[in-house]
Amino acid sequence: MSEALEELYAETEEQGPSSIYDLKPKMRLQGTVTRIELFGAFVDVGVGMNGLVHISQLSTKRVNRVGEVVQEGDQVTVWVLGVQPNKKRIDLTMIEPPAVDWDEIRAGQVYTGTVKRLEQFGAFVNIGATRDGLVHVSEITSDYIQDPREYVRVGDEVQVKVLKVDHKRRRIELSMKALEENLSAEEMMDLYKKTDDLNMKITILAFICQKFHKDVPDFLLTIANTTDNLRLRYLSLSSLQVLLKDSAANSLDYDINLELWEKNKEKYNNKVDEINKKKENK
Repeated sequence: MSEALEELYAETEEQGPSSIYDLKPKMRLQGTVTRIELFGAFVDVGVGMNGLVHISQLSTKRVNRVGEVVQEGDQVTVWVLGVQPNKKRIDLTMIEPPAVDWDEIRAGQVYTGTVKRLEQFGAFVNIGATRDGLVHVSEITSDYIQDPREYVRVGDEVQVKVLKVDHKRRRIELSMKALEENLSAEEMMDLYKKTDDLNMKITILAFICQKFHKDVPDFLLTIANTTDNLRLRYLSLSSLQVLLKDSAANSLDYDINLELWEKNKEKYNNKVDEINKKKENK
C-alpha cells in the first residue's frame, strides 16, 4: 500500500467525512448495510445519503446473490469508487483498490516493489498495480547475468523504473539497472539507510561495494561497527579490505579495522559451518 493511501485512510478513519463533498476516490470508510437488492447493497457511510455497492463489487469471487455476502445491519468496510454530488450518487466497493491505478502509471516513474516470481528471462515485480511488471534479465543489473536468481530472490524489496507501459494489454516493462546507473553513491547510501528490508540492504550494499567502494570507506566502516547482521558486516568489511589493498592510504586506524575484518571473517565462516552441520544432521 502506498504512503499516500495510508495517510488518506488514517485521516478518514480519524475524522470521518460529514458530507458527500468530503468523499474522494479510494477513501476507506466504515458503514452499515441498510438495504439489499438484486443488483447490490446500499450502505450508510455517514454523509447523509447511502452509497451503492454493486453486486460485482462485493467480492473478488463470483457472487450469485447479494445475500450470500452481506445482510441488512452488517458493519462493512468499503472504498469510494466514484462520487457525483450533483446526481447525489456514491459508488462504493468492498474490494480494496490497488495502490497504483493503471491510468497513473507513466514511463520514467520510480516505484518500490516486491519480487513475486522469477523466470530465466526476468523477474516479475509487484509495484501495487493489479498486474506485476516485468524486469527483463538484461535490465536487472549492469553486470552480465544469465539468470535473475543470481541477483534477486522472491520476496526481495527492489527499486524499479518504468520503461514502458501498455495500458491496453496491461503490461509494464521495468528496469532496476536504469536506477543503478543514475544513482550517485550518496543516493545509494541514503536508500540503504531508509529501507528496513534486510535483503534490500544486502543488495544495495553489494552494489555500493562493487561500484563505489573507493568513495565510501567511512560508510562501510560504520556499517561494520554498528550492524548485528553477520552478512552485512562481512560484506562491508570485505569491501573495505579490497579498498585498503588498492589504496595508498594505509593509516593505523584502517590497519586496526583490518584486524577487525579478519576476526569477523572467522566468526562468519564459523557460523556458516555451524548452519551447514545442522542441515547435514537433519
